[in-house]
Amino acid sequence: MPAKKRDIESKMSEEKRQNFEMLFLLKRLHEGKTHSILLEGDESFLERAFERLLSSEQIKIEGANYVLAEKGKHMLQLFRERYTDFLRNFDVYSAVDLKTGEFAFEKYWKIEDEKEWQAYVNLECFEDMRVAVAEYKSIDPVEIVFMSLLNEGRFDEKVESGDSGWAFDLISGAFWRDLYEVVETAIAEDDLGYKSEEGKSIQGRSVLEDIIIQGAGLNRELWDVEEAALLEEDDFATKIDTNFDEYKDPKYKHPRWKNRIANGFFE
Repeated sequence: MPAKKRDIESKMSEEKRQNFEMLFLLKRLHEGKTHSILLEGDESFLERAFERLLSSEQIKIEGANYVLAEKGKHMLQLFRERYTDFLRNFDVYSAVDLKTGEFAFEKYWKIEDEKEWQAYVNLECFEDMRVAVAEYKSIDPVEIVFMSLLNEGRFDEKVESGDSGWAFDLISGAFWRDLYEVVETAIAEDDLGYKSEEGKSIQGRSVLEDIIIQGAGLNRELWDVEEAALLEEDDFATKIDTNFDEYKDPKYKHPRWKNRIANGFFE
């Protein structure tokens, strides 16, 4: 595991943290969690976050509670589309053997038992390269880790743990420490450089580009199999709409990643 080097926590802007707060609260409302406009007790710390959501018309008031408005639903939809693209095109990089160049996902269709698959991808030989791939493509790695932790329910666990201080932690930044830890300790491009047997220095960037290209090719094969299976099972199944040939260019990213999140909206 590489030493911490990115120092994400100190570089996290107040705007970005507020965007994460707003997305987290929107997701809670979407899931039917109740937040009274009175914001009693510890939830009083959320007042400014809800005011931002209210002033941007992403939420509205019904009775005594905050509820999602159409703009909030649209924001969540755009966020989910980005997350779907992340799952579809980045998961293949989550377990790469840097010594052999093998991808765990080469065996994805060969290991049918879920527990066996999880044990396999968690082998020590595999490294998670998703943060490095995101950085190479100029995608904010903090956002992709946030997406993963949010959709895996890791932040919900903090709320449901019974810790009454979760609302203060949310607005103070302490809530996001797991996120900082993941990004700060992830393998970076500079960690990948090495000397060949002939003594030639191989730059980390070249190694990363090779990983991205190999992963894109493997991903195309995986989704070809997935699409064939879906179409065989359901006459009404639609074709997967990703143009995987575009990913042969290691710098390629879907256009939906080109807009940044600002003031609670995708610009």
